[in-house]
Amino acid sequence: MERKQAAGEGADPVGQAPQRLEHARLVPGEDRADGAARHIDRQAGAHAREGDTLGRQELGLTLRSFHAGPAISDLLLAKAWRGDTLISRSAMLEHLQRGLTFAAEDTVRVYAEVYGLRVSAERVSYHVTYRILRSDDLQRDIAREDWPGAIGLEFDRASGGAEGRSVTEMLDLSPQQIPRGSYLLRVQVRDNAAAAQIGRATVAFRVR
Repeated sequence: MERKQAAGEGADPVGQAPQRLEHARLVPGEDRADGAARHIDRQAGAHAREGDTLGRQELGLTLRSFHAGPAISDLLLAKAWRGDTLISRSAMLEHLQRGLTFAAEDTVRVYAEVYGLRVSAERVSYHVTYRILRSDDLQRDIAREDWPGAIGLEFDRASGGAEGRSVTEMLDLSPQQIPRGSYLLRVQVRDNAAAAQIGRATVAFRVR
């Protein structure tokens, strides 16, 4: 489910570059089920007119399977809603803020899926780091490895797990944490049981 939204970085293993400036994979057009990415009946096509002849160009797309190894999905952002105690992918897609622009009074809900965590005694355990950078130049800062002045939030998570099953990671950002401005949000996950980095994902958004 690919839809480009705003300057955002795709989910890439730590240390790999370059990073894509897009918000993808879990937005409508593509779906992940049981840790695999599936594309929903879409081919990239472009019409080109040459003289009096109208032609069509078709491009094949190859998507990475998340059965192959540990990974984190791209980030979904939505205005937080009340009523549901269980935050699911379908609920996030229903409330998705596709323009990645929020009002100053909004609580911003961040959602990701983590794949390939090592299961030990039917449980998984990981450390997640959120970094929030207020930026006056998103294109410049998204390419930087270090973000001096960024707000950092870190959590240790543990839950029941099984081989091949993804884990949901979610956090609500309050209006006090993100006053008006342009932001980059980077989420990085480390598998505690495997003592290894899973990956990271970054997205850009605005508060007005």
